[in-house]
Amino acid sequence: MINQCQACQRYAHPPVPMCPSCHSRDVAPVAVSGKATVVSYTVNHMPWVPDLPVPYVFAAVELDEQPGLRLSTEIVNIDPEAVSIGMPVQVVFEQQDEIYLPLFEPHKH
Repeated sequence: MINQCQACQRYAHPPVPMCPSCHSRDVAPVAVSGKATVVSYTVNHMPWVPDLPVPYVFAAVELDEQPGLRLSTEIVNIDPEAVSIGMPVQVVFEQQDEIYLPLFEPHKH
């Protein structure tokens, strides 16, 4: 779910109560496809928190719904050295306690 302006249909992330494009307050979360493209990434080899397996890929992905609609995430289920800019990915959710984190993996055609 990503917030979308119901007046102009523009998506906004992170969520805000007012559309950054037309300033309407009619903003609501809507389902999106979960498909995206890697636009930037880094392979981290340092375990910044206890029990963090390394290496891992931290990335910015652009959702297919709108140019510029980006999320910061982790790319999973792939050798970190195989990740590339322009790679199509799809969302997978990982539960941590009561929260479901949106992570991304290579798009399966």
